[in-house]
Amino acid sequence: MKPTTLQSKTPIRVMVITGRADFGGGPKNIYRLLKGMNKTDFSLTILCPDDKPFADLYGEIPEVRVFKRSIRLRNFFKISTVFGLLTIIDVLKIVASTKPNIIHSHDKSSGLWSRGLKLFFPKVKVIHHYRGLHYKHFSPLKQKCYFVIERFLSCLSYRLVHVSASEAALGRELRLADQSKQIVIHNGVENKQESSEFLALLGDDDTSTTESLLDKKNEADEIEFSKTLFTGVTIARFCYQKNLEDSFLIIAEVVKWMPDFQFIVVGGEDEYSKESVMNRLEELEITKNVVLTGFQKNVLKFLEQADFYLSTARWEGLPTGILEAMMIGLPIVASKITGNVDVVDSDNGYLFPLEDKQKFVDAILELSKDQQLVETLSKNSEIKANAQFSVGRMIAEHEKLYLEACRDK
Repeated sequence: MKPTTLQSKTPIRVMVITGRADFGGGPKNIYRLLKGMNKTDFSLTILCPDDKPFADLYGEIPEVRVFKRSIRLRNFFKISTVFGLLTIIDVLKIVASTKPNIIHSHDKSSGLWSRGLKLFFPKVKVIHHYRGLHYKHFSPLKQKCYFVIERFLSCLSYRLVHVSASEAALGRELRLADQSKQIVIHNGVENKQESSEFLALLGDDDTSTTESLLDKKNEADEIEFSKTLFTGVTIARFCYQKNLEDSFLIIAEVVKWMPDFQFIVVGGEDEYSKESVMNRLEELEITKNVVLTGFQKNVLKFLEQADFYLSTARWEGLPTGILEAMMIGLPIVASKITGNVDVVDSDNGYLFPLEDKQKFVDAILELSKDQQLVETLSKNSEIKANAQFSVGRMIAEHEKLYLEACRDK
């Protein structure tokens, strides 16, 4: 998909707002977008928390202005009212000084900021990116409140961007906004050739650690993977959404048939502590089979060690981890949920309801016994990722959206 170009010489001023700049698919895709966009046609600013590693990485992108502010909602309501008012005044000053034509928000926290700023700057076009409809862990009352708020905020939005067709369908089912305002732009990931350059830009994993329960006991400094053992991998924070609990239950069953099976978890503490995760591994007697790497900038080196990718997430927008696994050619075994159904089918893997854990186990065992099947699914994964989920396509579709927003009166 070829990038679009402006007819005018004046760059379109875009302010990106995000409530997260830590490890995760959302911050990583924002980095890809800011890095790849045409800096002649677009003047880019980002407002984000001072999180590691992406707040600093955003600042390393040439011609991108970064404003680090504590704008997360969970932080905002914990701090004093005076500090909160000062934060609002500070953000208003930033917007007034940068004069964006477009404000593009990327999560619930930043979505409140962007639509709120529309009230102060009515000429600004607001684009909100859902990146997953995160409501299933809410109580019924909280869900209803969230839907009402989102429907109101949609009136202040120019476009609402879903990252997958299944997420867009869910948005229509929930009646979050007028259908004409909702569009789909898929996340994008680098192909094998582009990955090395991208990883070089991200730098070394100096902010993360690689350790497992077994390594901790042995006081080893580094993990060594056996290339002769059948190995699965997942990229997941320790949280309810990513649902590592079901992954561990599945692995515990697989280990009964393959005692030497290896499973790599790339990710770290979020809602749950590492200690609680390690305790669960001990309860299931799979500490020798599971490696906890911690958060990593370079996920590729762990994906390359694996024979397949496993996801038991409860919901997704469009899972970056699965896309990265597909791009290097891994078969996928995943939960049949929003987001996953857009990237996985019988050509490149398996999709099962979470309640059918035995089917996950059977699929993993089948892959371990059939190398030809693994090779076929692997090839199809890479072909599908390259054809539908490239970074270039994602950037071009964003640039086209920004141009349309500025042309519409």
